[in-house]
Amino acid sequence: MNKRNEGGNQVVLAAVLLTGFGAAHLIDDFLYGVPADFGLSNPVTQVLALLYFLITSWLLVLAVRGQKAGYIGNMILGLFLLAADMTKHGMEGMFWGAWRTGLFSRFLSFGVMGIGLWLAIVSCRAWQAAKADAA
Repeated sequence: MNKRNEGGNQVVLAAVLLTGFGAAHLIDDFLYGVPADFGLSNPVTQVLALLYFLITSWLLVLAVRGQKAGYIGNMILGLFLLAADMTKHGMEGMFWGAWRTGLFSRFLSFGVMGIGLWLAIVSCRAWQAAKADAA
């Protein structure tokens, strides 16, 4: 890895992992009726999912290009997904009773939270490095 781009490379890796975990976790949420918990119909949720994947793809492109907007956007995305998943699944996932498909559902949920936090941290660092390089 190029030392100069190491922070950006970590953002790209974290963003790709979060996209994969996010897709699998989203399917898990659909299967267990989570959109209905928020009063959302499937078509509305599908539009929101489409927007989510378009936004994450665009942020990934910006991060690959080393643009500050990609780092800032990924930092916000990571924090948002961390907060959203902690709010919805944090406490229910902590208890070891029956939960969805068991350990794998927990793995997906806590994976989204952990990778979201990691994405926020590495994005913040890459953004700060990009600011320093520009100065």
